[in-house]
Amino acid sequence: MRVRCMLVLALAVLLASLLTGQVIAAAAGAAPGELHFDSTGRSQTLYVINTGQDEARYYVYADEEYASWFVITPDEFNLDAGANREVSVTVSPPEGASGNHTVSIRIVAFEPSADLKVGAGVKIPAYVSVETLPPPAKAAPTLQMWIVAAIVVPIVLAAILLVLLRRKRAIANA
Repeated sequence: MRVRCMLVLALAVLLASLLTGQVIAAAAGAAPGELHFDSTGRSQTLYVINTGQDEARYYVYADEEYASWFVITPDEFNLDAGANREVSVTVSPPEGASGNHTVSIRIVAFEPSADLKVGAGVKIPAYVSVETLPPPAKAAPTLQMWIVAAIVVPIVLAAILLVLLRRKRAIANA
């Protein structure tokens, strides 16, 4: 029964392509096969490759959940058969994000003139390691701060004491 269903499906696809005069020939490849981002490297180059026999239109994007973390430039372009294109992938996790995340960078190829928008694509895993930075350490008091404190504090205290003594005398004389 399963074989019969597969044959019917294959015949339906073949018949549809013959009737529309279009065969889906768009194909996508990419290098490297995975991307790694950590706190020291936030931007990498991905090469998108047209492995098909015709010109194709390409869309490059990250999983929806992480879309705001990534800037992909360019994210849409055409490539001739056998050609490749450099794509810059930059990650900027939001403040407060931490831990290890696996994101799929998706590359989808369509025939530019096809009415039927069925594409071929690949997923490139992007591993993002975000370290939570500790709060900045408080600066230790410097020698200059101690010298200023040793001079200024006694002068201020002496001035306050003089003001209080003068008030006391003024009240006593009145």
